[in-house]
This record gives sequence, C-alpha cells and structure tokens, in this order.
Amino acid sequence: MLSYLIKSVPGSGPDPNWIGEEEKAEQDIDYMERFKDFTYDKKKWAGLPEFAKQLHSWDMKLVMIWDPPVQANYSAFQRAIDKGVSFIEWPTESLVQKEKKTLNEKTLCMIGKSGRRNWSMYDTSSGHYGGHWLGDNQSRWPDLRLSIIGVMEFNMFGIPQVGADVCGFIGDSNEELCLRWQQLGAFHSYYRNHNDVNSKVSQDPAQWKSVATATRVANLFRYRHLPYLYR
Repeated sequence: MLSYLIKSVPGSGPDPNWIGEEEKAEQDIDYMERFKDFTYDKKKWAGLPEFAKQLHSWDMKLVMIWDPPVQANYSAFQRAIDKGVSFIEWPTESLVQKEKKTLNEKTLCMIGKSGRRNWSMYDTSSGHYGGHWLGDNQSRWPDLRLSIIGVMEFNMFGIPQVGADVCGFIGDSNEELCLRWQQLGAFHSYYRNHNDVNSKVSQDPAQWKSVATATRVANLFRYRHLPYLYR
C-alpha cells in the first residue's frame, strides 16, 4: 500500500526530516498555468523542476495530477453542443473509466509489466477494480470518526482499498487532530494527507514535532504489517 502526501498549494512538499517513511508526493492541479495541460506556473511554482529532482534523489515519485478542464463557454465545447454531442469518449489506454470498472477494454493495468500491481483510485468508485476515496471531508473530529465507519462499510461492500483525507480536506486542522488522524490513517489501506488550497494551516506533519514523531512511528508500524494489508 502506498503512503504519500498531496497538497493543493504552490511550493508544498514533504519535509526531509521524515521523508524516509514516504513513497511518493502528488501535486494537485494548481501547479498548472491557468489550468492548461502540460504546463506549470513558472512564477508560483518556480522551483518545481528542482523539487522533482530532489524527490527523485530521495527515491520518491512525484505524481502530477492532470485534469483537463472544459469550460462551458469554450469554443470547442460550444461546437459540440451545436452538433448535438451528448458525451465525449476519451480513447486512451491510461484511463479506466468509472462506467467500465469491469475492465472489458485493455488498459495499461492489463498490458503492463507482469508481477507488478497497478493502482486505480476514484472518489465515486463502486467497484472491484478501483479503490475508493471517501471524498472531501472536513478537518473536524466528527469527520475522523466518520472515516472509521466509511472504511469499514466499504470493506463490507467488497472494496478493500479505501481511505479518507488524513487530517481533513476542508478547513484548518490542528496539532492534536492531525496527530490522531495520522495514526488512524496508518491502518487504512489507502493512506494520504490531503487538504485544499484555501486551508490557512499547513497539514505537513513535519510542522509539528509531536505529529512528525507520531507519524513516523505509525508509518513504521504500517510497513511491518503490510503483509496483512496487501496480499
């Protein structure tokens, strides 16, 4: 199971003081220049290439979330509407569409290297082939408690890979809440720290000494018990 960080603000990234317990970092779509594909904002994200090289030197992966936007007033969109197009199909090997969770079509998950386990995650997943993320929660104690129920429910539904945004996605977390949530997340098959661009408080566990220590211990416990989570 993967353990990683994701954040939606410019220049965010793991702290080298505890990087050894993480496997990858993700950058949400805010790194793009005006949300244009295959670009990055060279002012707000000036050090992004160097950041990627630094992660690679730590044997970490950097995943850039790619989310092609189509605005309602976009000329290509309007032409499609004028011609009566009701849906757009994206023919690509890299995409496992939500309505095709049975994997009838060949994708990279099926034609990739043998002996490797591939990973597919959706917020609205209902399937055997894709994991489930519990959605945009809030940085509150009630949401931490609800995540326990959500994970157990989806395991009963037959979806073994499931988890919540550790420390909460919407709103500002705090030291005690983030510490306990990092500990709890270590027991989820899908384990990530993720918050939105409007959060005023960073959720990087390294900003609090107590949270960094607890997270390191929780992650090491998790790795010792991976055979029970991932088999």
